[in-house]
Amino acid sequence: DPFEPGLINEASGAKARLFEDAASALVNLGYNRAMAERTLAKVPIAEGVPLESVIRQALRALSA
Repeated sequence: DPFEPGLINEASGAKARLFEDAASALVNLGYNRAMAERTLAKVPIAEGVPLESVIRQALRALSA
C-alpha cells in the first residue's frame, strides 16, 4: 500500500533533508537563512529530484 504511514514519513523525511541541504548550500553562497528558506518554500521539491536541481531553481528565483 503506497499510503502506509512509514512510507509517507520516509518520503517527507527525504524532502526535509533535501530542503535543509539546499538551504545550507544557499547560506554558504552568502544568502541569509530566512531568505533561503522562503525561496525554497516556493520551489517544488519532489522525491528523487537532485539537490543540484533544487539549488539551481532557488538561485533562479533569487535572481529574478
